[in-house]
Amino acid sequence: MSDEARIVWTGDVSHDAFGSLTLGMSREAVRELFAGSFRTFARGGYGLDLDQFLGRGIMVTFEDDRSVFVELASPSQPSYQGVELLERQVRDVVLDLTHQGHVVVQLDSGRYDIVGPSWVGLYVEFDVVKGVSFGDRSRG
Repeated sequence: MSDEARIVWTGDVSHDAFGSLTLGMSREAVRELFAGSFRTFARGGYGLDLDQFLGRGIMVTFEDDRSVFVELASPSQPSYQGVELLERQVRDVVLDLTHQGHVVVQLDSGRYDIVGPSWVGLYVEFDVVKGVSFGDRSRG
């Protein structure tokens, strides 16, 4: 791995390049980690705030000023236990994950979920993974 730090999501999901981030981290610490431009807005219908880190493809949702949900898109490059997730054919991502022993479930909505201690969702457009979401499964 390069000199860059890793972002670790509840022990099983990582994202290279920006530093260390964990679910439950304070809003202030997340903003310091991703120093730069961001926008804050209300997450519709949930009563939660969301910080969008401009130009990074990262959005973090907060509850009581603690990170509870993360959404990633290009140009970020998230991986799940070494499997690159974004901008790849979903069948290749699912194959790589199942070869590692993970269970991947396709939902009626077309989203794919990786079954594990974290909630991980893959969002697909035209058979290509375009977005990834991470959260704490225990939150429901």
